[in-house]
Amino acid sequence: MSTTYSTDAEVYLRAPLVGKALARVNAERADASLSTTDLDTYRVEAQRQLLVDLAARGITSDLITDAAALREPEVCLTAAMLFEAATIRSDAQTATPDVFGAQAKRWRSAYESAITSARPTEGVKSAGQSFEWERG
Repeated sequence: MSTTYSTDAEVYLRAPLVGKALARVNAERADASLSTTDLDTYRVEAQRQLLVDLAARGITSDLITDAAALREPEVCLTAAMLFEAATIRSDAQTATPDVFGAQAKRWRSAYESAITSARPTEGVKSAGQSFEWERG
């Protein structure tokens, strides 16, 4: 298991359908003669993307002093990425709604909200909170 801000247990706890999404992804991978994957792989990729998003805000990994502040965004992004991978792209034949597609949108939105408000460093304000009045 890799070192990330969250754990598999936290992802499973917050997004209970993740296990079913992972099973769907692995079934599709097996059908394509690919090796199966695990939740840890998705958490590692979520952490990488999260760090890219933070870098766009001027926060590099060496500036992070509160890793716990990144737990929620990483959980949300991990769930979003897994649900996106499990989404059936063309379900017109059965005309059934894709639950994973709806979950992907929900968790992607949750990630955007969580990363915007995350404050992983001391003295760095979250997006939208950087304006200050100067008295002179």
